[in-house]
Amino acid sequence: MMYMMKKWMLAVLLLVLGNLAFSQTGSVAQKLMQEVGQKYNGYSKLKLDFSLKVTDKKQQNTFGDDGVAFLDLKADKYKVDMADQTIISDGKSQWSILKEEREVQLTEVDHNDQSISPANLFTFYDKGFKSTLAKDEKLGATVLKVVDLSPMDTKRQYSKIRLRINNATKEIYDATVFDKSGSMYTYTIKKLQTAANIGNEVFTYDKSKYPQYELVDLR
Repeated sequence: MMYMMKKWMLAVLLLVLGNLAFSQTGSVAQKLMQEVGQKYNGYSKLKLDFSLKVTDKKQQNTFGDDGVAFLDLKADKYKVDMADQTIISDGKSQWSILKEEREVQLTEVDHNDQSISPANLFTFYDKGFKSTLAKDEKLGATVLKVVDLSPMDTKRQYSKIRLRINNATKEIYDATVFDKSGSMYTYTIKKLQTAANIGNEVFTYDKSKYPQYELVDLR
């Protein structure tokens, strides 16, 4: 159960970046998102250090984790590393490596426009969301602009995504996903680097690195 939740959350992680566009033409929220999109739109490869905080639906228990993500945005390739799992995609296939279970799950990449994944993080917001500018927040001396994104498709697993944006740099500080169960998942970007020297081997599954792991083909 924990694996399935974290697998879904890894897919949502990279919603914090992108070339964002919304249906509310001329709104203050849209203009802010366009500024944020311009910040990242020129990147081809990125490395992200992030932290994850999960609060359960009763908001009585929490857990945290750290990870690193590598992205080749032009080729729709990615790799996400966390303590108990790694996800690798070459743009066509995805390998979910479960370290404790010593299992690798192989699936096809979902290119559906309605799906959430690192592969479509720069186009995911192009349609289907309503954006609302909430009250500013402060983190020390830093002013954070707050934007709530509500999906128009009510069948989605979450009710909204809240982005907090550094007003001075127009960079995403964190993103919180509000699951319909009442749980909350917050990703904080600790460090972002453009990394043009990331090689293709980063996005290639090498079975020799995972000896005695069972491969489960779910394609």
